[in-house]
Order: sequence, then structure tokens, then C-alpha cells
Amino acid sequence: MKLLLSLLLTLFAVTVYGQVCPRCTPYCAINGAAKLCGSDGCGGSCGTCPFGQECCRGNCTCSPNCSGRQCGDDGCGGNSCGSCADGQTCNNGVCVGTGIRTCGTRVCGHDRIGGSCGSCPSGQRCRGGACECFYDCNERNCGPAVVDAGSICPSQTCGTCPSGFTCSASGQCSALAPCNVNLVVVDKISNLTIGGQCTLSIRGISNTTYVSNNFIWTSPSTSWDVAGGFGSYSFGTSCPGYQVSNETISVTTTTTTVTLRVTPAPIPVEVYKAGDFSQQLSVTCQIEVTGPNFYFTSFSWTRNTGVMFNGHTTNGFGAYEFTTTCPGYTPSVATINVNVNLKVIQLQVSASTVTIEVREKNGNQPLIRVGASIRIEKSGTFIQTYNWVPGVVNTWIPPSTGDFSFETTATGYVVSKETKSISASTSVIVLYVFGCGDGYCSDGENWDFCPQDCGAISLIFERYDGNTPVFGYTVDTYSSNPRTFEGQFGPVSSDAEVTFTKTLPSSSNVILLEEFESDEIVYLRVSVAGYINFFWTVDLSLIATGQLFTLRGHLSPLFTSSNLPYRVVNTWRTTDNEPSPYAPTDLNLHLFFSDGAACDINNRNTTSGGALTCSSIADSKQAGGPASIDFLLSANSPITTWNTKPPRNPTIAPSQANRYLVNSGSYIVIYGVTADAATGKQLGEVTLASALKVVTPSNSFNIWRQADISVSQPRQGGLTVVEKNFLGVGTTDAAQNMFFNCQINAACSNFMVPYADTGR
Repeated sequence: MKLLLSLLLTLFAVTVYGQVCPRCTPYCAINGAAKLCGSDGCGGSCGTCPFGQECCRGNCTCSPNCSGRQCGDDGCGGNSCGSCADGQTCNNGVCVGTGIRTCGTRVCGHDRIGGSCGSCPSGQRCRGGACECFYDCNERNCGPAVVDAGSICPSQTCGTCPSGFTCSASGQCSALAPCNVNLVVVDKISNLTIGGQCTLSIRGISNTTYVSNNFIWTSPSTSWDVAGGFGSYSFGTSCPGYQVSNETISVTTTTTTVTLRVTPAPIPVEVYKAGDFSQQLSVTCQIEVTGPNFYFTSFSWTRNTGVMFNGHTTNGFGAYEFTTTCPGYTPSVATINVNVNLKVIQLQVSASTVTIEVREKNGNQPLIRVGASIRIEKSGTFIQTYNWVPGVVNTWIPPSTGDFSFETTATGYVVSKETKSISASTSVIVLYVFGCGDGYCSDGENWDFCPQDCGAISLIFERYDGNTPVFGYTVDTYSSNPRTFEGQFGPVSSDAEVTFTKTLPSSSNVILLEEFESDEIVYLRVSVAGYINFFWTVDLSLIATGQLFTLRGHLSPLFTSSNLPYRVVNTWRTTDNEPSPYAPTDLNLHLFFSDGAACDINNRNTTSGGALTCSSIADSKQAGGPASIDFLLSANSPITTWNTKPPRNPTIAPSQANRYLVNSGSYIVIYGVTADAATGKQLGEVTLASALKVVTPSNSFNIWRQADISVSQPRQGGLTVVEKNFLGVGTTDAAQNMFFNCQINAACSNFMVPYADTGR
């Protein structure tokens, strides 16, 4: 029977890729129970039995051996070879002795003395002396059991096959299926077969050992060898222009084609200035899209944010119309064929045009009658020379929005420099040219453009206790002094008119004011939350024509209840940021009480009667310092302050060499608490410049007595500040320690400043 089945399969098979097709799927079970031996239905075996056992209905059982035996053990632990008649005994499988014929109710089989009790009809066999129908299912899983020829017994089945399997003539469950199925990949939106090639990752789910990565599919279809047998498979499909799809599909005996579906992939969107693809626009644009099937969408676009167009992922490929609107640019409309080969959608917009006018800065400001050359620049990234022609409308296309500088050169006029802010709504830019050198800083002129007519002030402010920048302060300038000094409680505000106000951004502590007359006296107030207002007066007539006046200041925070009531803050020029001669990088501030007690970097906290009377605050970058000193005043008991420039090691602090006190621009500001200013106010200031009006400058000077300071009503009234205007030379010993006379008390007549070799 097995030979006949094998021949039939061979005749029916077709050889593909070296394998027999259709492929037979083995089945090793009987009615759902595991089959451990016997045929697998495909010419193979479900297993073999050990020696001495035989396969019975898929299980290995003991094989009885009664050959030549009438009685006794059959080799399987029983006496199934027969029993002897009465009066006989079993000797090595043979009945011996004279027996008595015994049949009883037996109608068949032996009578125990060598005779027979009878025979069974056709199709029945004797079992235990009784005739019963015989059904042979030993090698069969399914179909009718084998019976003897001419049997009168009713038919009986050996079992049924599961779904997908058929019962062969030999009674074996098996499944025959083609070796290959066709794989087709279609667009999920259009349901049409896509073109080109795709890469498939196929994994068996029912058969977990089957894996086929990087299977190449080629349009319109590709045959796939179902080497993993029937069951569920996971298909990962990756096609150019489409999103990766993952599907689980069941492959059965009737499967001829597996259809995989992929969805178009979103396409990145880029927006450029027309004709320039070197860099995407830096502005935010609005994009509207219309397409087939009444499709419409809109979205915002900003470069480098991963904006994608995905309308075709639900609406399908086709022609879409993109309307792009960007600030500072003319809206554009473009029709783009969105297809599988489109890798990026590039939209272009043209910059909006503006009219440039060049006018005279006088009278009714007429347009000039000569041509002009205009250099246009933006942050060093954009530079263009524009030729302005008189008598016609002159238009210009800005490359983007933002601040642009315009330098206008025209015959008969002074070169003009202006900054203009261009926005999406800018339609006209007016540039002015005028004469320079007439001695007046006219409207439209400034120090940068016309330094011979205009003066400028640069301000930079830091905290009083170091070099930490103070950001976001406000500067007010006045037509006259904003303070009067006749009040009972020190300086108070006057009714001076504010002529200019500017607040810095929170990231800046430097400001340039450049539209003053070159000989103007400028009154300043600097204010910022949490700090005491700072006042200063600048006489620009003392500054050389064309030079910039730079003021470096240290702002004092508001006083709190834990502070001593008075504070002196020492400041000097910003070293190398101004024209030479340069200032030293380090000066020392000293304060002496009337009893000669000192307060400075080496005497940080001074006490009297156990109470703190002075506290010095050192900048960490200073070797001598401090930057400021807080102190207590007793009624009518003066203190005096000094500046010194002690020796420094030229290797450690090379910037101190050949730099002198007289070039430092040093000054002190005194703050204090009064009856009308519980958190403090500016009570006075003393400048080295005032002393140098009295004393002839000398590079040998290294000590300066600044002022004596006293008060009649501590914490109530104003201070009395007496400028001392003393400049002198301190002495040094072999160890480079400096000595000078404090001049307020004999106790400090030979005051020592220890040599310091740290800091800058």
C-alpha cells in the first residue's frame, strides 16, 4: 500500500527548485492525539519503536511471541499463548499429559487437546472462544478500517483528519499544496499594483523557525516558496515612497496569491527664496493645499521642524496645488505632481519689493537729484551694493526681514549710515543724506556717522561686589541736573526734563549713546529693579573730538536691615577697552576711622566695642581690593578713604606693569540710608579727575587720598564729603610691602599694604 501511494505522489508531483511539488504536509496524530510511530502520511515516519516493541495505532507496545508455543508467557508479561486442558501442564510452551477436551461455551478456537471447538463465518475472527467482527486500523489514521474479504460485518472508521488535511487511500492524513504563491504589493489608497521593487521581511508565526529577511519583490508579482508550510505569516513590506507596513496573513491549501498593501509615505516640505536653494527661509510660512476629491488642508511651516505633507497618504497620489504665504515675501501658487518618486516638496516664494527713497535731511526733505551708491548689509551674512537712480521709482527686494544697515554715498553729501528694520509690511525705506562738519549734531547725525560733530557715551554696569554684569537697566538723560543738594536728607530729585530713555534687553549690560553735541554736558540716571539709582554727569567738552567717553560703573543693591548703613564703591576704567594710556587692572580701596582703625582687604571686618563697624567686600579677581566697603558712621566722626596701586609680580600680573594710578580714571560713589531713603540712595561721588585738576599728574603717584566723609545725624541726614585731592608716593621694602601715612591718625602713619601675588 505504501509503495502504491508513493508511486501516485511521484506521478502527480512537479519538481520546482529541487523540491517535489505539490508539497505534502506530514501529519502525526490520531484523532488529535500524538502519533509516536508509524507513517506520517507523506512517505515518512512519525517515529520508530525500540527492539522488542511494535507500533500499534501510533503507540509502541510490546510485541508478543507465541511462535511454536501452545501455552505460557507470550513475552509481554502474560499467558496469552494459550492454556492447557484439564490434566495437562505447560512445559516450555508445550502442553504435556493427557487432557480432557474442553469447549464449554466456546464456539471457536482450540479445545485444549489439539482439536477445535468450531470456526467463525467470513469476516469474523475468534477471540476468547467467541466470534466477533475484525477491524484492522493498525497502520491507518483515518478512513474505513480493513476487514476480511467477504466480511458480513458493518463498516467502521479508523478516525477523521483535521481541517486542511485529506485521508489517503492508505488511511493516512496528509495535505498537498503548491510550493509557491504569488506575492502582489498594491497601493492601499488606489488598490493598484505599485511599480519597482520592495524589500520584504517574512516570518512564520505558526512555524516560528521560518524567517526570510530581505526578500526582494519585483512588480507586478513575485513567486514565493512557502517553505514554512501552511499557517500564519508576518509580512513586513518596505517600498520606496511608501511607509513600512506590517501585516499578518494566513496561508492555506487554497492560497494562490498573497496581496500586501502599503500606504504612501509623508513627504518633507521645504520653502526657499525663489531661485536660491542654498538655505531654507528663516520665517514661519502658512501653506494651503488643494487636491483631487475636493481635498483641502492648511498648516504652518518653519524650517528644521520636520514639517511633512501627508494628504496623499489618505487621498492618494496626484496633482496638488500649494499656496505659500511667508512674511516679507509675495504669496506663490505651485501645482506639484505628488507621486511615489517625489522625495521632497520644494516651494519657492519671491521677496516683496520695497521702494527706496534718498532725501536731504533739511527743510522739506526733498529727494536728492544725483545718483547714490547704497551699501546694504545684514549681520555680515548679506552684503549688496544698490545703485539709486534719481527721477525714477527705485525698488529693492529684501532677502529677508529684520534689521539692515544702509550706507549711502552721494556726490555733494556726507556718507550716511542708518539701520532700518524691515518687516512684512514695509513698503518704503527713506534714507537721509546731509552735510557733516558744521559743528552741530543735527537730527539724523550721530557719533558713528559724524564724530566731528557728535559726542558719544558708552556705559557698562556691573554689581558692586564684583564683575557680575547687571542686565536690563534703564538709562535716562536730562537737560539739567536731576538732583539738588540742598535737601536736609542729602540729594533729592529735581524737576529736570528727561530728554532720552532707553532700556536694555535682559541679556545686555552695555549701551552706546551717540547723539549728543560734542561739547554737551550730559546728566545721567541708571535704574534697575533691586538696585539704588546711579547718577553721573559727563562733560563731553573735556573729551577729545571724535573720542568716545566710556563710563564703567558698579551698581549697589538696595540696603537691607542686615547691612551697615553706608557704602563706598570703588571703580576705575575698563582697562584696555579705551585708547591708551591704559589703566591698571587692580587698585586697592582703604578706609580709616578717626582712631586710625583700618578696613580693607587685609582688615575685612572692623569692630568697636564688639560691634561691627566696617566690612570690606572683595572682588575675587582682585589681589588687593576690595571693590567696596560697607561702614558705620558716628555723629561728626569722619572717616577717610584712599586708593593705592601696590607693587605686583610682573609674571603673575603683567597687565599692571607700566600702568599708572593717574591713568586709571578711578572714582568712588558713596551710598547711604537716610530718613527719606530707608533702602539707600547715592549721597556723593569723588573722582580722580578732580584731583588731577589740582595736582600735576605724575606716573610716580601710587597713592590717592580721596575724601573725608562725616555725618551729623547717622541714618538720617546727608553726608559731608570733603575731597582731599592728595596724590603721593608710598614706600616699599625689600619684600615689596607698601607703606603710606593715612593722615587721619598717628596710629596709621606707617600703614602697610602686604605684598600680594594672586589675582590678575
